Amino acid sequence: MHKTIFANIYYTSSITKSKQYYVPKALSHKKLSIEEKGLIILIDSLILCIMRKGFTLIELLIVIAIIAILAAIAIPQFTKYRIRAYDAAALSDIRNAVMREELYASDNGMFIYVRTRGTWAPTGDVKLWDAHNNVVDTLHLSRGVAIYLDTDNGVYSTYLALSKHKNGDTYFGAEPDAQGFFFDRSPDFVGKRLKSSDRPGDPRPNVIDFVPGAGGHNWQKY
Repeated sequence: MHKTIFANIYYTSSITKSKQYYVPKALSHKKLSIEEKGLIILIDSLILCIMRKGFTLIELLIVIAIIAILAAIAIPQFTKYRIRAYDAAALSDIRNAVMREELYASDNGMFIYVRTRGTWAPTGDVKLWDAHNNVVDTLHLSRGVAIYLDTDNGVYSTYLALSKHKNGDTYFGAEPDAQGFFFDRSPDFVGKRLKSSDRPGDPRPNVIDFVPGAGGHNWQKY
């Protein structure tokens, strides 16, 4: 009978009835996912086989089958987790931009903006400009995140903010006339960059600009 460093409970194998194997005690943890439990069983089985100095054909086939099942389950999940991480970065950056807007407006009575050239929204370290064409701050964006930040021309009494990670599936928006954030999510958005045409129009004071259909997006409250 073999015991690994992962085990404290034993059971009788359904394949080799005459032998007893130990089940990792970590499997009793209710919060473990299917992939995590499968990985623990796989590691435990490999250690048992190494301690016995070899695999039987049945054990080798079981290991191959477990790896295939885990790969089929885990790969789509890992892709979803990566997209969530990209979206979290875009949301964090737009939160930061809104905070800069509100802080500057509270001290100066007007909002600031980001200069946009051409079709694509800027990425990287983005300069924030005031009504007098002075750089007042710099916004450090996460890698892969683009942001659009504009005010109503000549007045600077409101703003529109949009952000998106190139590999994310969600556009985020914000404006001072509505609390919180707006979003539009679709698997089709993965790989698309933020463009100036994604904005819901020119910023308008005392009007909620992020409405369904504006800028070609189905905006919803986040």
